[in-house]
Amino acid sequence: MLVEMSEQKRKISSALVNEGFGERLAQIRRARSISQVALGKAVGLSRGSISNLESGIQNVQLHQAFAFAQALNAPVSEFLPLLRDVLVHQDGETDSDQLFLQVSRRQLVEIDPLGDDDENA
Repeated sequence: MLVEMSEQKRKISSALVNEGFGERLAQIRRARSISQVALGKAVGLSRGSISNLESGIQNVQLHQAFAFAQALNAPVSEFLPLLRDVLVHQDGETDSDQLFLQVSRRQLVEIDPLGDDDENA
């Protein structure tokens, strides 16, 4: 069953997709002790493009994700960020931000349930 994005009040952030992909690409590349230059040669990109992809500056294309998976001998899914990490609410916050705020508010209520501050007491 498809859920309309408007009902969820969340959308996928392309910037977060690129950042997440880039972080995973860099981690996998480093774990295999492969330089950006060597990886670039294997997939037909410049070292600068690899650097831009790893830093999330450059958009990754789907065929590139498969080329990286082949070159680094890793499942393509290893490069993809989790959906929950790329969804943003209408206010621009991610689910992680929302969870952090909920926990923080809950902790503040536990510390000072009435919201009294010591200066006015």
